[in-house]
Amino acid sequence: MTTEAEDRTVEEQEAVQAAELAAEEPPAELAEPDVAEEAPVAVDPVRLVEALLFASPTPVTRDALREASGLEKDPLEGALAALAERHAEGKSGIVLTEVAGAYQFRTAGETAAAVRRLLKVRPQRLTRSRRSRSSPTGSRSRARTSRRFAGWTAERC
Repeated sequence: MTTEAEDRTVEEQEAVQAAELAAEEPPAELAEPDVAEEAPVAVDPVRLVEALLFASPTPVTRDALREASGLEKDPLEGALAALAERHAEGKSGIVLTEVAGAYQFRTAGETAAAVRRLLKVRPQRLTRSRRSRSSPTGSRSRARTSRRFAGWTAERC
């Protein structure tokens, strides 16, 4: 049997060992890289912006490009202009498009059929009910729609 003093000593030793293990640095292969502190590599701004746009699955804003690339406004604008010229409709199978104030690479319109065959994607067709709901007049009569909202007032909303 151990005494209370010996138990505390064992507990203290375990606490010291745990603190020492926590203070040890993990092996280099297990350490997570600190992305924020990576040293910038000298890369051509056009190539850098092109890579960022290519890697993103969604349109990228100028602010996001500026933050990710570390470029100032003028070099970024120059890179976007150069990419727009290089990837213009009719010059390349990949087109730089501006979507809602952001930039994205898309396939050129004349390549759409081949891209669909490669990806085995069929154009999405709307069902009859969806077509009628999406058209301005639709198949629903005004009377039917107005009946649905007849009892609604501003106080009820």
